Amino acid sequence: MAVAPVNKFLTVAVPVAPGPQKLYEVPTGVSSILLFAQVSNVGIAATYPAVTFWHRRTSRSTGNFRDTRIIRDIQIPPNDAVVLIDGRLVLEKDAIKVDEIYVDAKQTGIVSVTGAVYDEPSGIVTVTTLTPHNFPVGQEITLSGLEFKCPSGTGITTNFFPDPQQSYVVDTIVNDVGISKTFSANIGGAIGYPHTYVGNSVHTFVSAATSSIIAGGNYTHKFVRATDGAVIQGGDYTHTFVSAKTGAVKVTGAGNITPTGATYDASNGNLVITKASHGLTTANTVGIITDGITFSCTMDGGTTDHAYPRRSDPKYNAFNLGITTFTTDTFTVNVGVSTIVNYNVSNASYTPSTGQLTLNIGAHSLKSGVTTTVQSADYSPVTGIMTVTIADHQFSAGERVKFDAESLRFSCTYGNGIHTFTSATSNAVNVQSGAESGNQKTPNGATYVPSTGLLTLSFASAHGMSTNDTITLDNDSIIFTCDADNHQTTHPYPRSTDPIAGLTTAVTVTSTTEFTINVGQSVGSNSTKAYPRVNDYAYNRWLPISNVTTNTFEVQVLGPNGYPSTDISPHTWVNAVGDMKKGGESIKIATNSLVFTCDMDNHASEHAYPRTTDPYYDTSIPIQSTTSDTITVNVGISSIVYHTPTDATYNPANGDLVVTIGSHKLMVGKNVKIATDSLGFTCDKDNNTVTKYYPRKDKDPAYNTSVAVGATTLNTVTLQIGAQAGGLVAPLQMEFLASILENSTT
Repeated sequence: MAVAPVNKFLTVAVPVAPGPQKLYEVPTGVSSILLFAQVSNVGIAATYPAVTFWHRRTSRSTGNFRDTRIIRDIQIPPNDAVVLIDGRLVLEKDAIKVDEIYVDAKQTGIVSVTGAVYDEPSGIVTVTTLTPHNFPVGQEITLSGLEFKCPSGTGITTNFFPDPQQSYVVDTIVNDVGISKTFSANIGGAIGYPHTYVGNSVHTFVSAATSSIIAGGNYTHKFVRATDGAVIQGGDYTHTFVSAKTGAVKVTGAGNITPTGATYDASNGNLVITKASHGLTTANTVGIITDGITFSCTMDGGTTDHAYPRRSDPKYNAFNLGITTFTTDTFTVNVGVSTIVNYNVSNASYTPSTGQLTLNIGAHSLKSGVTTTVQSADYSPVTGIMTVTIADHQFSAGERVKFDAESLRFSCTYGNGIHTFTSATSNAVNVQSGAESGNQKTPNGATYVPSTGLLTLSFASAHGMSTNDTITLDNDSIIFTCDADNHQTTHPYPRSTDPIAGLTTAVTVTSTTEFTINVGQSVGSNSTKAYPRVNDYAYNRWLPISNVTTNTFEVQVLGPNGYPSTDISPHTWVNAVGDMKKGGESIKIATNSLVFTCDMDNHASEHAYPRTTDPYYDTSIPIQSTTSDTITVNVGISSIVYHTPTDATYNPANGDLVVTIGSHKLMVGKNVKIATDSLGFTCDKDNNTVTKYYPRKDKDPAYNTSVAVGATTLNTVTLQIGAQAGGLVAPLQMEFLASILENSTT
């Protein structure tokens, strides 16, 4: 006799925890109808949590599933509810498919769990969190994703707690609210089974893709805003006397005197000049010759010397300055104040490939730089000093110049010296034809003749090759020193730019253990090279000038500690093929005053500049060009630099990834990107059986976004990529309520 199907009404009421949560699965032998569903905001504070609700249908044979989103990220006001379903949603389970409903909650107060100790039989769990949890005693909370293991023989292997979802009450906390990272709650007993918290897994580095850490780059920047007075011109900076030219002060009708000291008060414009028994009074007038007195000042930290008056100064060529006060050894004249003038920035554009930053500051009278061409130059690779000749240039000591890339051409004999073999990499020689075809060989010696281009390779045993057999050489596999730098550094060959790189070439056998190949002559004394190159200190850099004469001045092109050059052979001037720019008036940009987004992270976050790690942090920048309402300065290029990790360690508890990348120039506060799926790790959750690659697309926090450098050593950087939550805890803010009709199908 047939039995009529049994209908049963079911009410599902569960707290909603952070993250995805399965709410209901159709039981076996049942077809269900979801009649009504809502989520209520039950938080005690004025919070606005949000939920996404969806239906999942899973194939029972393949495990593949399809999600149908019903509502997404809908906010729930305080003391209110949102209706998810008000009608009929049919849910089924049969031999082919099974239906489930899910909710994903977003709320405030979520904290990652880093440890949990469960006491059986009391049912008390003591939880440790990554950051302060902010729960007072008596706070209702939800827990999710806590993983525990049980002993073998219990029939239980690994559990994620709680299942089903429940809410709990905080019984105790350690320390005060706001700093406490430990609390306890009663979650119920477990019939005598001990539970061991699994938590974060141990990750073991396996491999990294080439160039997986990416620093810098030509990313598009979008201006967001600027703080008031972001651009600063002038200022009451402390000036320190350095020197004075002979006869620097011209006394009207009475010759010249040479100061032995001077002080300048930028706030009132008074210049006090020291000269023993000068004999001047307030009846005299004086003037200071061009670049007559040199000071350093705190605008650039006192790193460069500046000669005054410059041609742009208000008292330039003024020889009628009245003496306001005097003593036997000093007298005072007023040369004008240096007051701070602030400009507000209404818009800005930055070009990373050139370093140009254009600032809209409204109407102004700031002076731009000038562009000229170097007529000749004399360069000492031992000292790094380059003496530049430009007839009647009218520049002053302390002003700054910048040379276009590869605009200065010199010839030198670099590469035409004696090369001394030091080592070769294993299997550097790849035999392509002949009796030894397919074999690899490791040289134990090499000699190179620059004038002929012949490279002789020797081997510890018979090479077995014949003349006209062919080989290739691995790049950077044969290592020499040379006398261009007194054999101070090693140089691997062939470089990727050398003619022999990647080329199959025939050998000439000279003995059973030696053969020669032609790798190309060294360009030697016939070589004309262009500077500054992209890796040179002077590349795209403002350089202060010194030792100024009418037609010449000096610049240090190797940097404060960069001399001597690796190539100390004589350099002979050839010509200039580009321009030199002399900076105009100088400005400063207030720290963190310019805010941009950039497409390094798809404009997802804001970044304030200049940072403390930026080249022009807290220092002056020469103006390169102007319009009636803009100024353009060069703040440095953002060229892309790739690093290939050789090791990495990940701390899942705090999210720190320490990556070994060799020698680098990254600094704390800079940002990098990690190429998608470029870092391979195993973990102990599967006994290190499977290598997984990170960051994963659309899943990991570090995917396709910028990551800040938190710490550095000589060969490592620490990146914060997000902690691996060993579970989550949050204040109870939401409850799910549903009415379901279940129909028996058996």
